[in-house]
Amino acid sequence: MSKSRTASGELAVATGLHRASLRLTRQLRSTRASGALSHSKLMVFALLQRNGAMTGAGLAGELGIQPQSLTRLLSALESDGLICRTPDPADGRQTLIVLTAKGSETLAADLLERRHRLADAMVRVLTPAERDVLRVASELMEKVVAAIAPADASASTIRNAAE
Repeated sequence: MSKSRTASGELAVATGLHRASLRLTRQLRSTRASGALSHSKLMVFALLQRNGAMTGAGLAGELGIQPQSLTRLLSALESDGLICRTPDPADGRQTLIVLTAKGSETLAADLLERRHRLADAMVRVLTPAERDVLRVASELMEKVVAAIAPADASASTIRNAAE
């Protein structure tokens, strides 16, 4: 087996981990209360929270959609006071979209609600020992996340990141 190929055992673990993480995310998203933020709004909020101010084109690019498709969503968020648009000080032709304090609070409340539901489910179905295993597993998952290189990265970039 070449060093660039993953052994079948590790691939099976990776497949199970990937499947479980996707199912967990989908379950938490699909079982949210009625009236909760839409997935599209959450994606915009998360990008603005993580990246700071962004242009509409930048947001659309990150979301993989056309800027025109984002217009109605941004207008609704702005009218609700969750985002604001400001001129770009570096390029007056551009407008920056910024998450407002109300937007940040809304995102934090949504995230906290999902975490509470996850914690409640864990307490209901897992033993304390199993919850400890998940605690360790979540730390290991963070290590793995940090080691995942973009698909087009060279092998040397991957090696350098691991060192």
